[in-house]
Amino acid sequence: MGPFTGLPARHCWKHVKKSKHKTGSGASEARITEACDLKAKYVIHTVGPRYKIDKNPETLLAPVYGSSLDLTVSHGCSSIAFPAIACGSYGYTPEEAAKISVSVYQRPEYASLIIYFYLFSDKMTAIWTSALAESQNRLLSQGD
Repeated sequence: MGPFTGLPARHCWKHVKKSKHKTGSGASEARITEACDLKAKYVIHTVGPRYKIDKNPETLLAPVYGSSLDLTVSHGCSSIAFPAIACGSYGYTPEEAAKISVSVYQRPEYASLIIYFYLFSDKMTAIWTSALAESQNRLLSQGD
C-alpha cells in the first residue's frame, strides 16, 4: 500500500504511483498529486525518517520538509499544511522534529508561503509553539 494508512490514503497512493510529478519515493523526497475530492488543489506525499531505525534521522527530516516546500513553490501554491511528520509510528521526538521543521520553513525561499501545522493535541501544539518562539528569539538576538 505504501507509507499511508486508511482507506482514503489507499486511494491517494494509487495517484502517487501514477504521478508524473515524481521527485522520489524515500524519506526526504516528496511527490505531488491532484487532491481528488479534497478541498485543495494538490496533495504532497512524503515519508519521514524512522527515528530509531534510520541512521542520522535529523539529516533526513529537514529535506522532507524542504522537498515538500519546494514542490509547493514550484506548483504556484501559496500555502501548505503539515502534520508532525514522523512523530507518530516512526517515533521521532516531537521537540526535535519541531525545531527542525521551524528551521526549514523560516528559510528565505519560503517567505512568501503561508505554512500551517495541523497538530492533534495541545501538547504537540505547545511543542511547535515553543520551537517557533525559540527560533524567533534566536533571530532577534542575532539582529542586535
